[in-house]
Amino acid sequence: MLKVDDEERNIIKEILNKTIEYYGKHDFLGISYYETDSLIKRQIDNYHDLQNRGLEEVIKNFFVISIDEVVAISDNAISVGVRASVERYIKCLNNSEVIDGTRDYVAEKKYEFILTKSEGKSQSSCMYCGAIINEDEVKCPYCGTPIIAKNSNWLVADIKEV
Repeated sequence: MLKVDDEERNIIKEILNKTIEYYGKHDFLGISYYETDSLIKRQIDNYHDLQNRGLEEVIKNFFVISIDEVVAISDNAISVGVRASVERYIKCLNNSEVIDGTRDYVAEKKYEFILTKSEGKSQSSCMYCGAIINEDEVKCPYCGTPIIAKNSNWLVADIKEV
């Protein structure tokens, strides 16, 4: 089973903060370095779904306060309990009215992140449209989805608010 020491905890904390920072900016290319293919696809689907409905999810001021619990769930995956401060809401694009969540800074939300050890592989086809891509591409030339270049120790496989 995996052992997670203090140095690894600091790496994990940085990865979680970076993932949410890029997600809050809708920077899917930035996210691609920290998240698994399936989670990025879900994030992109959710983003397009909200956009099509005239909505936008805003996530900002996310900061990991503490990593409370790290549990090995397989030989290459861990569950990480996190306390974080975050401002998260969904707003209408046409009038900026908040329809879910709050614009107020909310402290100490709890999340469960599932992380997997990176295999360090780049993808050879677009996870969104299936097009074959060259190794030097950073975005799919057909649909614009980011190309994954796994260079992080850990990748975020799932995020749940608890």
